[in-house]
Amino acid sequence: MAAIPVVDFSSLSLSTSDDAKLNECDVKRTADQLINAFTTVGFVYLSNTGFPQHLVLMQCIVVYVLIG
Repeated sequence: MAAIPVVDFSSLSLSTSDDAKLNECDVKRTADQLINAFTTVGFVYLSNTGFPQHLVLMQCIVVYVLIG
């Protein structure tokens, strides 16, 4: 069984609103990692997204309620 791949978003600076910090190579590498994870394993763990923890927890609750 394959492990769930981890894709690190820290290079994309999602915690800030400054688009000028984005590097095209970083965006392509992250996109390629996401595509590979979803097409080979079907799941992915997103790390260092910049999303506040309370929003992540709320999303988990919504998924639990919908899928149960």
